[in-house]
Amino acid sequence: MMFGFWMLKNKENVTLKLMISIIIFGILFGGLMEICQHYIFINRSGNWYDFIANTIGAILGVIFYPLLIKLLPLKR
Repeated sequence: MMFGFWMLKNKENVTLKLMISIIIFGILFGGLMEICQHYIFINRSGNWYDFIANTIGAILGVIFYPLLIKLLPLKR
């Protein structure tokens, strides 16, 4: 998601509101996957630790993405 919005907007215009909405989407998606694993899929189990890891991953992904883009410029 961050890559798509980054390409649509100017790099300087990525706002805090956009970053927060991507983090919230990542947290909700991770929670939905854990709920599905617990209640729907056979031989799978939902786990709070996986949910916490998904949350941390979403936050770190949004934080480090701008740094990664600066270090690895894309050819357009």
